[in-house]
Amino acid sequence: MEFYMSGIPNPVSHLIMSCGLTPIHPVLQTHLDKLLRGREENQQQDDWSPKADVVEFEDHLEIYVDAPGVDPAGINVEVDQNHLVISGSRENIIGEGVSVVSERAQGRFSRKFRLSDRIDTDAISATGSFGVLVVKLPKKAVPQARKVDVVV
Repeated sequence: MEFYMSGIPNPVSHLIMSCGLTPIHPVLQTHLDKLLRGREENQQQDDWSPKADVVEFEDHLEIYVDAPGVDPAGINVEVDQNHLVISGSRENIIGEGVSVVSERAQGRFSRKFRLSDRIDTDAISATGSFGVLVVKLPKKAVPQARKVDVVV
């Protein structure tokens, strides 16, 4: 497949797997990852990263991004050179109540995907409903071999 996801390897998961330890709770792992990556104070930092599936079809790819509770109109989908960046935010919906258990991530999010040169970046489209963003990435037509006549 000519499509690649890019990102920083997860240092905690790598450490846990290489030592043969049992995986830790995802919330704790997220906080440890942020600490181990040594973010600069002034650098913008995303609070969470949505899960995504990439499905390949004959003439295109589709990325399904889970974003429950996020208005699709508030999701930014940008193509910058050979990268597709999906970003937005999910705000706290609790209001004045006191959270007893909190498992859903809130705040800014983003996902970045590196695109192959076989993707037609001018024809990328996105739709969203029921908490899932679907980004369609059409493939460029593959040039077919052809015979060239020699003029005499």
